[in-house]
Amino acid sequence: MEITDIRMTKRGRFSIYVEGEFACVLHPDTYAVSGVAVGDTLTPHQLERLKGESTGRLAREKALALLSQRAYTARKLYGKLVEYTEDEEAAAAAVARMKELGLVNDTDYARRFAADCLNLRHYSIPRTAQALGEKGIDRELIRETLESLEYDPQTAIAGLVLRKYARYLEDEKGVRKTISALQRLGYRYGDIHAVLENLAEDPAYYENRD
Repeated sequence: MEITDIRMTKRGRFSIYVEGEFACVLHPDTYAVSGVAVGDTLTPHQLERLKGESTGRLAREKALALLSQRAYTARKLYGKLVEYTEDEEAAAAAVARMKELGLVNDTDYARRFAADCLNLRHYSIPRTAQALGEKGIDRELIRETLESLEYDPQTAIAGLVLRKYARYLEDEKGVRKTISALQRLGYRYGDIHAVLENLAEDPAYYENRD
């Protein structure tokens, strides 16, 4: 197969044409190392090898660009790279390389994300587990992460009620609104009811607990 044309794209890559037909796009590093030129001949195996090397470089480059913007779990990063490269093998290899470099660490991600869910978003443990799953964290790591936390749902509910919902507790409509809001965060009705009863009896109930 003869290379009949090579064109630089607007993104600085190189479109390779074989026998007058578009064959592939090469990463500039892959193109430079390959030394291919118009008039050269390639076997199908050589062309596929160049495409694989190029896709691998593109996947690693994209992974670094994504991770420079924010953290990703391995599964989420893999999904992004498959979407970008349309090559599962290249995406998996790029994720593995990011792990080797310490740029992807699901354990650290899970710990930090769980802390944000509990302390900033005020999620319950079940809602936090759901959010971790949506980020691509596997069930076993979710379990280990949440079990490592010191967390009491009623204390969390009480703190949230006192900061945000205390003004709604003066009438039945406001109480229902508060309960609904807390349930949307994943808290169980039994815990919510217990907290509201304790606060009704003694507004300082949770402040006085050891």
